[in-house]
Amino acid sequence: MFNIKNTIIMAKETYRSSIDELREEEIENGIFIGNGNSVEFMDMLSDEERERFQQMAKLAEQKRKWLRRYEKMQEAISCRDFDEAYSAFEVLSNDLFE
Repeated sequence: MFNIKNTIIMAKETYRSSIDELREEEIENGIFIGNGNSVEFMDMLSDEERERFQQMAKLAEQKRKWLRRYEKMQEAISCRDFDEAYSAFEVLSNDLFE
């Protein structure tokens, strides 16, 4: 039987997943709007500041990963997929608190 609510939920999940994938691809490929670049910026920094700048990129990517996992957990909760939500909760808990 056709269930419009489930179809809408699946469409939203597909849309969100596609947006996440696009965002990840843009980051991985270094696609940003603008005409500056990090090499020019890093030329202005001291050695210590350059090291912090590089650490910031790693931390930012890790936090984005955590946020994506958190959002997926929230989606699973809203879809009443509690097994999936709990699985995401465990992974996120291990990443954040260990």
